[in-house]
Amino acid sequence: MRRILDSGRAEPAITWNGDAYLLTWSAQEMGEANFDIQAVQLSVSGNPLGNTTSITETGSDESSPAVSTAGSTRVFAYSGASAEAGGRLYL
Repeated sequence: MRRILDSGRAEPAITWNGDAYLLTWSAQEMGEANFDIQAVQLSVSGNPLGNTTSITETGSDESSPAVSTAGSTRVFAYSGASAEAGGRLYL
């Protein structure tokens, strides 16, 4: 078993495009106040294929990531904190 997540909160979501998995999660990095959505591609055996990528970096909390694949296209959705409305869903 490999340890991929090493941050504050997980909430993982994963999809497969026929070649690789894409794992997303909500993370709070060391020294950061907010949670952002991060992603990494994984091989069939679970090895990372490159570096972790931040999907969001807005200065407010993002959580509950969802990801889907249609061929080579990937679609992300997540919840984000909003001062105006309390919370919003982003696609």
